[in-house]
Amino acid sequence: NFPTSDLDLAVCIFMDGNNGLTSIKKEDDLEDNVQRYGLFQLGDDEWCSTGSKGGKCNANCQDFLKEDITEAATCALQALTENGFPEWPGEYDRCQSKPLTFDDCN
Repeated sequence: NFPTSDLDLAVCIFMDGNNGLTSIKKEDDLEDNVQRYGLFQLGDDEWCSTGSKGGKCNANCQDFLKEDITEAATCALQALTENGFPEWPGEYDRCQSKPLTFDDCN
């Protein structure tokens, strides 16, 4: 579970990077030779490996592109626990300047 106190920031970060799509793979804007995968845009430099399981999450990066986000969410939570939201620096900076609230959601 993501910390509920930071849920608004988490949603902003994960929607900002890829419009909420799980099938997005793209080059990192800030790091050379790093590919980011899926809804949570986890990088193959640290969290997963391309073509086989590996990285800190012992995951195949291609698995983060699936509609079932269970494995990707587990890895994102590990990244969040280890590094906090600055793990997603571009999205974090953009979301810090936006008014964020889910107070009216049921």
